[in-house]
Amino acid sequence: WLDNTTFSTPYGLFGGTGNRLNIGIANANAIVVGNVIPAGTFTFTVPTLLPQQWYHLAVTRNTANVTDVWLNGNKSSTGDVTISTNYNAAPSNYLGYAAGLGSTGYFQGYLSNFRTVVGNAVYTSNFTPSTTSLTAITGTNLLSAQSSIIVDKSGVQTIQQFSTVPPP
Repeated sequence: WLDNTTFSTPYGLFGGTGNRLNIGIANANAIVVGNVIPAGTFTFTVPTLLPQQWYHLAVTRNTANVTDVWLNGNKSSTGDVTISTNYNAAPSNYLGYAAGLGSTGYFQGYLSNFRTVVGNAVYTSNFTPSTTSLTAITGTNLLSAQSSIIVDKSGVQTIQQFSTVPPP
């Protein structure tokens, strides 16, 4: 889940440097997925995102490398995009930041219930987003942003905090 204060400039949601999976917001109508934000990405069109509203965002990629973006349980109008990049393991990914954008790449809002799953596409058709906390399922390698303390509830990753933002 995400809630942003503005959608007028690009922000990172998840990603790292080099050949790592990056997910970000390009503007109020575009989610980008690729190896570097803003370059090296594929753009998925979504309904207009309004500031200070919660949205459920999911990105899936199946075993045939077909990638989809889902907003509030509905598949992006862009449809299937084949992204065959074999992303590197993620020893230094960032939650809420896109390294390719430098000092402007910080997400300006709130993230809740962030989960990465490797090995299967969790969503394959339109769905109703959960309104309860996510749980670790088969293939979960990161489960975080479920409280005011950033921890990994999957037990797989080590999280290092680089900065703090006081609550509003």
